[in-house]
Amino acid sequence: MPTMRDMLTPEVLAGMEKWMDGLAPVRSLPQAVDEALADWLTGQGILPSTDEPEGERDQDGWA
Repeated sequence: MPTMRDMLTPEVLAGMEKWMDGLAPVRSLPQAVDEALADWLTGQGILPSTDEPEGERDQDGWA
């Protein structure tokens, strides 16, 4: 079965790794992809926005 790294293009993987380097607390690649996608979908109006401050979201709630 392919891993998350196998499913991303080299450019997207490099971008994710660069972005993840600045995140605290540290996230796994699947967690970071989930967070980035959730943020993008929220920005597109597909997911509802939350009033919780950044970093206080339940990451499992976005899966």
